[in-house]
Amino acid sequence: MISSIVLIGAIASINGNQQAITQPENQNGNEHTTATRNKRSPNGHLKFPGANSANREERARGGGPFPVMTKSVSNCGAQQISFTPPQFDRTPRIRNGRCAPYGSIPWSVQIQILRNGVYVHHCGAAIIDDQHVLTATHCFGSGMDSSLMKVVVGQHDMAVREEKEMHFEIETVHRHNQYQSLGPYSHDIALVKIKRKGDGRAIRFSDKVSPICLPSPQDNIKDDHKCIISGWGKTEPHGSLQTECLRAANIPILNQATCKKMYNYSSQELLESMVCAGYQQGGVDACKGDSGGPLACKMDDGRYKLVGVVSWGHGCGKANNPGVFTRVTSFLDWINQKQSI
Repeated sequence: MISSIVLIGAIASINGNQQAITQPENQNGNEHTTATRNKRSPNGHLKFPGANSANREERARGGGPFPVMTKSVSNCGAQQISFTPPQFDRTPRIRNGRCAPYGSIPWSVQIQILRNGVYVHHCGAAIIDDQHVLTATHCFGSGMDSSLMKVVVGQHDMAVREEKEMHFEIETVHRHNQYQSLGPYSHDIALVKIKRKGDGRAIRFSDKVSPICLPSPQDNIKDDHKCIISGWGKTEPHGSLQTECLRAANIPILNQATCKKMYNYSSQELLESMVCAGYQQGGVDACKGDSGGPLACKMDDGRYKLVGVVSWGHGCGKANNPGVFTRVTSFLDWINQKQSI
């Protein structure tokens, strides 16, 4: 869930091949072993050894029939149920995002995992077409079996079967093959292809379920641009997951050079393929369980674009430790290539 969230920008262009997985597999050098780094699920704890990092926490920000409304990807990024999270204007502290009205963030996806015979929240993602969702590679770390996961769209409260809720098995997980090549969270992006239903259809778009637009390198997203992030993660660093509603919050994109200085002690260098968002004084941020979720930024034409993917950060809502997101424009060629497979 969000401990009060919203974020990030986009740019560059990194071409990378990747490996597709449906079961956990050896990373063959693309991912550091647990002897070097201890991986952490969105519910867990993760520390990476490195200069000045020993005492710092690093966070991995990580149905049935119904009337169908025809909507193609050309109609992406449209918010048919109006909702804008309020601006953060209180004393800095970790605080809940606002429960968004059902369907107001129609591209939101929940990735669930089977544990002890029950499906539970695992990560977030965003719909980009009727058969693909974009998320973070660290959601599919070592020991994570994608055959035990499912993709849920039209979700709001996990305890309730929503009007437009749909569940899908995973067909393929495309993980970027350069993940962790430039640090523990470099190239933290994954494209998930879902299995079509028996009738041959995949995600049915409606007023409450629809894709978000991919950004363009030409998009002019400046510092302080307010964006929305959403998720079912924790609202307190050591609290429990909050799955009674999809929460959302508003935060600004931060200057890249300023953010880089804030994380100069980190074992992960801030790369150009990453983008920061949040308040320097803290208080509004993604938290454990929000991994892979969307950073949605409204453009001049009124449509939302997927500018960032929730990736990592130190703590949740700490001052001078903003959220760090995978910059989607850095991976457009890679995304297009994997969508065509």
